[in-house]
Amino acid sequence: METVGKEEPPHPLDAFRKTIEVNFAAQAAALEEIDGERGVIVNTAPVTAIDGQIGQTAYSASNGGIVEMTLPIARDLASYKISWGRFTDKGGLA
Repeated sequence: METVGKEEPPHPLDAFRKTIEVNFAAQAAALEEIDGERGVIVNTAPVTAIDGQIGQTAYSASNGGIVEMTLPIARDLASYKISWGRFTDKGGLA
């Protein structure tokens, strides 16, 4: 889905919201499943998080959110002895 297409209107907001919901919010929802102490959670985020291509506006934004939420969540969960990290196909483990 391109930001602006020849045949379609500019990036439909409903499609953008659905992509954010599926890709970003679903990973954030994992926080609701934490019920104990100790463990490791690793999220994945493709390189589009930092290097989106034509037609990847929503997908890139959703993966950028995953990358940016990693450090604050890791800090929040550290006192529970839970490690939260992420892996990108171009940036390794963080």
